[in-house]
Amino acid sequence: MRELGRETDRIAITDSYIGRLLAHSPRDSDGGWPHRCVRDEIERMQSVDLERGVQVERYNMRGAYGKAVFEGGDKERELAEEYRRYAAITAAWPRTSALLTAIAKGWLRDAEREDLGAAQRKLRS
Repeated sequence: MRELGRETDRIAITDSYIGRLLAHSPRDSDGGWPHRCVRDEIERMQSVDLERGVQVERYNMRGAYGKAVFEGGDKERELAEEYRRYAAITAAWPRTSALLTAIAKGWLRDAEREDLGAAQRKLRS
């Protein structure tokens, strides 16, 4: 796939779609995510576009969700903690660990935004 992407000058979008596909990989027997064969590919390919594809797809995989009116970012903090655990487990795969840390930081930013929104709604009520 990458060879075709390179030949047609579409390597960035090709890598992005490969990343989106890899985002659906299962957990590994060590309890971490993604599976170690995917970790190996992330390290081998060294593609920012692939990593961004994984990150975007994992975020989108959450799907639609609901919250109570004054609920803050607790759910997002739980997701961030899950990805921090994955990052620790995958420390032997530095690019993968960095990717998982970036995903965790994204969830923390969302948690802060949800906290702010909940506080603003409380003030208006």
